[in-house]
Amino acid sequence: MLAEGRPVQAVMAAEQPVADSPFRETAWVTLLRALCAAGRSAEALGRYEMIRHLLADALGTSPGPELQRIHLALLRHTWAQQG
Repeated sequence: MLAEGRPVQAVMAAEQPVADSPFRETAWVTLLRALCAAGRSAEALGRYEMIRHLLADALGTSPGPELQRIHLALLRHTWAQQG
């Protein structure tokens, strides 16, 4: 859906896999990308914090490299918009 230029629909489609499998990082990656593409970067940052806390509290681990890259890209994009 993202490739088709339909980020709002991509967000809606990405919500269910995250709800169904909250520890599946690939589902979170898809959701964060969709949120960013839909212009909802602040929400994407909040969702990153959700998965970060979930992984830390439940498994004692941190998000994997792909989620960390998306987080950094979101931070850079958000910071650049404020400047």
